[in-house]
Amino acid sequence: MRELRLQADGGPITASLHGAGGTLLALGHGAGGTRRTPALVALAEALAQGGRRVLLFNFPYSEARRKLPDP
Repeated sequence: MRELRLQADGGPITASLHGAGGTLLALGHGAGGTRRTPALVALAEALAQGGRRVLLFNFPYSEARRKLPDP
């Protein structure tokens, strides 16, 4: 896993890259979660074991520690 900082329209976000496969799947967290939600990390690791590359990212509202998603 590699930690990343990316620039999004809503501001900077953190992300993690799992695996090294050719296909990239980008996954965002559900309401109330973050990219470190255990079930999301477990899914990313399982997909990485299967030869895929997975990018987990936080939405800008969660980076800003707001409870509600952006409109």
